[in-house]
Amino acid sequence: MLQSSATLGRRLFPTRRLPNQLCNSVECRFLVSSSKTGKKGAMKRQMEKTSADGEPSQAASERDATSAQFTSEKQVMESSTGYSSAFSNLKAESPKSHSMIDFSHGLEDDGWRSNKILDRLDQPDQLSFEKEAMFDPAIHLPYAPQDWKGYEAATPLSEFLFQRIGVSGQITTAEYMRHCLTNPMHGYYTRPATTLEKELDDDDWSDSEDDVAEQSTDDSTKDASTIFGSKGDFVTAPEISHVFGHCICVWLVTQWQSLQKPSKVQLVELGPGRGTLISDIVQLATSSKLSDFGEAIDSIHLVEASLELRRQQKEALENALGELVDFDFVNPPSIKGEEDETKEAKTDKNSPTKKFSIRVEWHADFSSFSFKRDRDLPVMMVLQEFIDALPVHVFQMTEEGWRERLIDVVSGADPKPEADKLQPRLRQVLAPNVTPAVELFLESANYHNQPVGTVVEVCPEGIMLVQDIAKVLNESDGAALIFDYGQEGTGDTLRAFSNHKQVQLTSSPGQVDITADVDFFALKQSIKDGETQGFGPVTQGEFLMRMGAGDMVIKKIEEPSTTEEEAVAFSEALKYLVMPENMGERFKVLAVGKKKEGIFAPPGMET
Repeated sequence: MLQSSATLGRRLFPTRRLPNQLCNSVECRFLVSSSKTGKKGAMKRQMEKTSADGEPSQAASERDATSAQFTSEKQVMESSTGYSSAFSNLKAESPKSHSMIDFSHGLEDDGWRSNKILDRLDQPDQLSFEKEAMFDPAIHLPYAPQDWKGYEAATPLSEFLFQRIGVSGQITTAEYMRHCLTNPMHGYYTRPATTLEKELDDDDWSDSEDDVAEQSTDDSTKDASTIFGSKGDFVTAPEISHVFGHCICVWLVTQWQSLQKPSKVQLVELGPGRGTLISDIVQLATSSKLSDFGEAIDSIHLVEASLELRRQQKEALENALGELVDFDFVNPPSIKGEEDETKEAKTDKNSPTKKFSIRVEWHADFSSFSFKRDRDLPVMMVLQEFIDALPVHVFQMTEEGWRERLIDVVSGADPKPEADKLQPRLRQVLAPNVTPAVELFLESANYHNQPVGTVVEVCPEGIMLVQDIAKVLNESDGAALIFDYGQEGTGDTLRAFSNHKQVQLTSSPGQVDITADVDFFALKQSIKDGETQGFGPVTQGEFLMRMGAGDMVIKKIEEPSTTEEEAVAFSEALKYLVMPENMGERFKVLAVGKKKEGIFAPPGMET
């Protein structure tokens, strides 16, 4: 059952103050005050907790009461929103700088560690603690299974999440999704190329011998370079046929023409993957028939966090267009030999053998591009399967009302998993009480009187991203095109994939793709009152056929040089992109741009 989430748009984020409001929470104020007191004060307060005779002092008891109250508020806040993730990461990765950490559980009976800490209080420059000593599974996760037989192998990210949950409590689905996909060290899209077998389960759990044996061979060496394509976890439309990118280029040309053919434009892609789509777009733009548009491309901006994928995007552009386009790469991936290659490319600037000159710049996020962009130039944007990977909060209607789905470590009290079917080490649970996220995202919407079992997903980052895109287009003009799977509504769609197969959501954190359907209605409603609006969505099949996909394939098949095998491949690729039983109906296309007479609805968006 699909539910509208339209009111989660402009009404929830009218002035884009949500992150700042949350940053003014008690958690952030506490962190500021902690930084002022310093490590030495934090250690002294901790040591005061126990008097000489072993009984808590009165001052320590009073502080414990205050700390307990704060801890409760902090857990509720962190379990309800992902906007405090920066602070959460700080606490999880650098607990020695946080005065909330309880060091008392690490004290030995003979008191040697206590004396060691006290001895160093007068030498704060030498004060240090091992992060591992701050987390003890027996203390922080007493309910977790003692025997992990029958469970999946631990991953580097699952170990991190165990510590995070053990110290701070259950986390929101949005925070879990964010870590799984974009954790700097262990995220699905962002982790560095490495063999993970050496990193598996190096803690004190009694299952280290089984982990490597149980770990999938494909997963053990998978990094951002191996998640796309037929051998990866999913195939995207640009990987299927060049026709997809060429159709998008045709649409961009129509928008450029509607703006009276400005001499310079900025071309942006969010989540460029391996660089296939942007290469196909520029390849057609620089062809003889569309060379006027190609010459107008002043710069290409790629929003990509993964250094490995940045390297592949650079290679894709050079391999496809290196002989025709003189690229000036800005912020390229830092790998051996890269600096020399970049310098050599710059010395070849304005080469007489290259007709086009384009600057290519990478950005870690869209806000970076928004800040650095040339505000005098129009912006053309493409988002292909980008919003579906942004974190979502998940809510479920119960007999007591709306409750948020959280992520927790499995319990030893749960039924033992079957021997022939390994189970994840993490699980989904329902929050026992109303979380702030429920009040923020659902109370103002028409979600009352829904039947028990109804599930609603909310993607605040997706809504705010579309609002940011609209703001850029308001200031600089241009247009954006959003491709993704979804519908005009929301439901229970969050899922995980590995090697083209759906797996449990909490399976192998950091090594499987997690995605949720996009609520296009919510995206449109979030910008409906501005000058820049959303148009559509229409199905991908309908859009591509309107942009001439069928004619492109027929023309290619009729070329004398095309073999029979190639003709069949071209035909099958087109069917996969446009037919309802494949991508054609499942994927939708939403256009964003200014509403002007004679320009919108944009081509392909007519209803």
